[in-house]
Amino acid sequence: MKYNKIEKIINDWDPINLFPYSPPDEYRTEIEKIYNSCDKVCDKEALGRLIYKVFVDEFGDDVFKFNVNKCVEIAGLILSEDTL
Repeated sequence: MKYNKIEKIINDWDPINLFPYSPPDEYRTEIEKIYNSCDKVCDKEALGRLIYKVFVDEFGDDVFKFNVNKCVEIAGLILSEDTL
């Protein structure tokens, strides 16, 4: 899994609506956690749950408003061979 691919997908998604007001590396911590765990998860449901947990842990569920299903959709993009 390429770091740049995860970075682009998460930044394009902008799940907390921080852009354009925040620096371009605003999600760096979350992206690194996802990247560092990618080799431990092998399917999009597990990766989606991981993405959900990372964002809830970092921002809280009062700020991060997406559900696990949306995170599974993002995981599918990350795991997709034809994205980037």
